[in-house]
Amino acid sequence: MSGPQKLEIARGLPSPLGPVGAPMPAVVSTNSGSANPWQRVKAALQAFTAPVISPMNPIAPMVDTQTFGPRQFQYQSGVNLNTVPRAEEGRTPFHVLINLADMLDSLNMALLYRAEEVASLDWQIMPRDDKHPPSDAQISEAYVRLQRPDGDARTGQWFSALTWDSYVTDAASVYLPRSRAGDVLSWDLLEGACIKPLLLGNGRRPSPPIPAYQQILYGRPFWEGTTQDLIYAPKNPRVNSAYGHSPVEMVLMTINRILRRQVFDLAYYKDGNIPDTLIPAPADWSQDQIDKMQVWFDTIVNAPENRRKAHFIPSARGTINAYEFKQPILDTLVEEYLDKRIFAIIGVTPQMLGFANQANKATAYTEENVSQGRLMPFIRFLSALISDLLLLSGLPDCVVQFAGEKPDEDKLAKAQVHDIYLKNGVMSVEDAQADIQLTSSGQRYLYTATGAVKFPPPDEPLQTATPTPPDDTRQAAPGTATSVSGGAEGASGEDAAGANSGAAENPDNAETVARRLAELDQWERRVKRHGVGGRRFVCRSIDGELADAIQTLLEESPGDARTVFAQARVQAAADDVRAALAVTA
Repeated sequence: MSGPQKLEIARGLPSPLGPVGAPMPAVVSTNSGSANPWQRVKAALQAFTAPVISPMNPIAPMVDTQTFGPRQFQYQSGVNLNTVPRAEEGRTPFHVLINLADMLDSLNMALLYRAEEVASLDWQIMPRDDKHPPSDAQISEAYVRLQRPDGDARTGQWFSALTWDSYVTDAASVYLPRSRAGDVLSWDLLEGACIKPLLLGNGRRPSPPIPAYQQILYGRPFWEGTTQDLIYAPKNPRVNSAYGHSPVEMVLMTINRILRRQVFDLAYYKDGNIPDTLIPAPADWSQDQIDKMQVWFDTIVNAPENRRKAHFIPSARGTINAYEFKQPILDTLVEEYLDKRIFAIIGVTPQMLGFANQANKATAYTEENVSQGRLMPFIRFLSALISDLLLLSGLPDCVVQFAGEKPDEDKLAKAQVHDIYLKNGVMSVEDAQADIQLTSSGQRYLYTATGAVKFPPPDEPLQTATPTPPDDTRQAAPGTATSVSGGAEGASGEDAAGANSGAAENPDNAETVARRLAELDQWERRVKRHGVGGRRFVCRSIDGELADAIQTLLEESPGDARTVFAQARVQAAADDVRAALAVTA
């Protein structure tokens, strides 16, 4: 803000930017193609200017953002000139990760287990889209290609090598050599540590025909190719890097700690068991005598056969003091903790590798879930990679699917859901059969709280028992009948009409069934209030044999009274179920 403008504002004179506190002018997009450059600059100057304490105008970009766009990340200048992969990012070199993985035995065991597990997975060729299934010839070609992916190694060996490279360097690389006709001949694995991705000005990977990768050998570019020639597939890509982030690199400090601890423990058996100690020499000894004593003592102690023996040395005061050497710490808790960190990043458990450890069922189940949770993402990554290779190999309608890629259906949980839905009338038996892909036999069921009971078909005559006339003329309200499914949702259409006509033709039988159901309701209410013991309930409409069976079941299982009465209602209504349904509807 210029000096005259400040003076005008101080005097209360109008300002070219408007009064103090006035709303700022609308910002015109700097990417608008309709406004001329001068208007955009003027709008930007007005937007970033304030009467007092201005935020100041931002520094103009170095390049035209409309032409180049933003960069993916801030890469190092001249990144494509470097001849050591990943050296420009200041990260751990690939050869260091490979050496560390080879040196640490626990990491090697975990990687071997994971590689063998992936190599032993069952797989099959599936259509990429159900609407466009591949032909039999395409499926056969896909199976043949996967039997020997690179023309030499078998499928399991190829999977194992790819798994190891992905976990250690996260730089899985597959070269696709082509014939003169352009057909892919094989899927050749390359050492990902020698592959250097090239970047465009915007930080992204070039598209064909521009080379996207270089193979660096002996400190010089040895080969370069496009994304059609090489598949470079890091499993854990990051936005701020052209490389992946391997599990080995994630636990680099843990690997360092374990290796240094192993070197420290190895020194106990290699260099001796004497701890770091300062031993005072007599005051009248010269430096030459101290050096000779040190050489003599080291010569005696360093001999393997003398490391665990007592040694006599001259004493300054004529007395000998025996000092027991400090024993090493042989506790393995720290080693177990560090090894578990290694196993966790790979996705295995100590029990899988044969390390016996006390674990209950809950702990074992949790560890198994953790292992499967780490394996499943890698299986899907591998499946997507192979599906892309099939696409580039002229098999666009084929994909590979591994066993376990889709979680197995929990049949027990599904059966429990069906049971709840059937009991609450949400679905019928036919719906449940269709859901589990079972063909209905036409049998209808009466679904009760204790399960399904066969229900006669509409055209089958029911055996009607002669009801016992009641002893009194007490009228009871009709009880609630159980739901019929398929039966299970109630009689529909023709069955309902037949039930109504049956009740009209035989009103005495329908009334008898209603009295039985009402009597069962009364009996159940009494059991809820007073329990099973005490005076026995007097049945007037229920058959004596059925009443004795109910009483026996109640005495044997008083806690299952609800189930007993549910079964009794089915039996009581069995004489004429259609009439009972018509009366109790």
